[in-house]
Order: sequence, then C-alpha cells, then structure tokens
Amino acid sequence: PASGSGSWFDWGRLARAAAFGGIFYPPVAHLHFNFLEWIVVERFAVSAAMMPWAKMALEQFVYWGWFSNAYYHSVLGFLQGMNVSQIYDRVASTLMQTMIAQWIFWVPVQVINFKFTPVRYQLNVVLVVSLVWTTFLSLAFPPAKLGDNEKEKGG
Repeated sequence: PASGSGSWFDWGRLARAAAFGGIFYPPVAHLHFNFLEWIVVERFAVSAAMMPWAKMALEQFVYWGWFSNAYYHSVLGFLQGMNVSQIYDRVASTLMQTMIAQWIFWVPVQVINFKFTPVRYQLNVVLVVSLVWTTFLSLAFPPAKLGDNEKEKGG
C-alpha cells in the first residue's frame, strides 16, 4: 500500500508533484526563460543559427539544470517533511545522477524547442514536456521513507 493509506495509489506523492509542477516550478521557470532570452539574444546578440545551441548550453551546463534539479529535490523533500539536513543529503546524493539523466533527456528537447518554437511558446513546451520529466524523476528518485523518529528530528 502506498503511504500507509491502505490504497495502491500514493495520493500524497501525487499532491506533492502537483504542487511542485503547478505552484513552485512555473514562476521560477518563467524568470529563467526571460533571463535566458535576455542574456543570449539581447546581451550577447548570438546569431540566429547559434542561438538554440547557446541557450541549450547555458541552460543545461552552466546554471539552470543544476539549480532546477536541486530545487526539485529540495521542494519535494520539504513537502515530504524533511529537515534541512535531510534535504541537503538528498540533493547531494541525487544531483549528479539527475544531471546525467537531464542531459540525455533535455539537451535534444531544448535544441529542438529553441530552434523551432517561437519564444513566447518555449516555456509552454517545457511545461508540457516536464510532465514526462517529473514523472521520470518521481520514479527514479522516489520519496524517502521517513519513520516517526526521522520526522521528529525534522522538527
């Protein structure tokens, strides 16, 4: 049974994933896409031919991939009731594996997205494709089992 509820389905896990995907992630992703557009197109005036590659490289290898995956594991840990130390340990133990999977999954998606999707719809593409990505993350990195003793330590 999932979550000790007697049900085969883990409703708490679904609620945490929905909260992340519907509340925590979109505003931060919106800021990221605005920044990415500004830095690549306006600040560095990258050519149209190189723009998809420049955006993908910055996003995946410089800052966004690292931040967004640490953010995912942190928010889900927080929503699960982990304390700061447990969240730190979770991020530290999963981040590199998550990044490798992200590069395999997101590099081709984002090159295609940045090349063929109008800028105003690029975030929408990511939000839809993220349903597949976060489902993978949930399956690959399931919630930690927190016993009563661990929850008490979390405060």
